[in-house]
Amino acid sequence: MRTDLGALEQSANRSGLIQTQRLFIDQITVDDAPFFLALLNSPGWLRFIGDKNVNDESTAKRFIESRFLSSYEKLGYGYYLVRSREDQAALGICGFTQRADYDNTDFGFAFLPEYTGKGFALEASNAVLKFGVQSFAFDVLDAGTLIDNHPAARLLAKLGFKAIGKMKNNWGHGQLILHRWWRSDSN
Repeated sequence: MRTDLGALEQSANRSGLIQTQRLFIDQITVDDAPFFLALLNSPGWLRFIGDKNVNDESTAKRFIESRFLSSYEKLGYGYYLVRSREDQAALGICGFTQRADYDNTDFGFAFLPEYTGKGFALEASNAVLKFGVQSFAFDVLDAGTLIDNHPAARLLAKLGFKAIGKMKNNWGHGQLILHRWWRSDSN
């Protein structure tokens, strides 16, 4: 599958719901379909999250509508698109969702491989966690990682999540480590 990477940077110029030193973070729109086509077919997504059978932009738009836009409508929150302030390039996603098999709201993130290891996920996650606490009064969040997803587990630990046990992975393959975050006075 070939993706026009130039199209990944052509979305509307947005200044972001959340801003950090290097990032704009905003709600996802169907205009972000080219980015999602690349993200959902990236090696890390396929290995640690699973194949969502998104193989063209029209399927990516439907995925965005059913997963992200419906979450904003039903819950008032969801996942957010992370962009570079420098060039508006879409780097990844970070945010919240509800999962039937979790006791608390789920926190997660995913970035294109060319943007991993540069601190973008940590910067975005810190900002989105703060936003979640301030806007939605989250006191406890859960996050699941496959046992061999060490980079995600390390990032969750940096954010203050603690591994609390293992659970069956009902949305993919393998077993998950369940991580939990509790609000503290410093958040």
